[in-house]
Amino acid sequence: MFRKIKGQQQVIDLLTSAIHNERISQAYLFHGSDGVGKFITALYFGMALNCLSSNEYRPCGVCASCHKFLSFEHPDFIYLFPTINLKLIRRGEIKDKELSPSIRHISKTR
Repeated sequence: MFRKIKGQQQVIDLLTSAIHNERISQAYLFHGSDGVGKFITALYFGMALNCLSSNEYRPCGVCASCHKFLSFEHPDFIYLFPTINLKLIRRGEIKDKELSPSIRHISKTR
């Protein structure tokens, strides 16, 4: 599945080397411009680390572990994403009046 990621061969080589040499760091930060493949690379890396396939091409995308990753249900997959600064006041209310209506709309849809 790493072969599907285009334009990031140096990163893919680094991550696959870490897997093959069993030299995985405790944490990785995938950072860069929008649209360069950070999320999918991180997802495939997590899949490769947990893939149950005996095939050398990991992640396989078909084992139970890979399916859980692809559906965002794997217990070892934690997705952190940035949020806007709500500029809350002490009582927990949103200070910025322009943000307030849009945030209320989001919270009602959940």
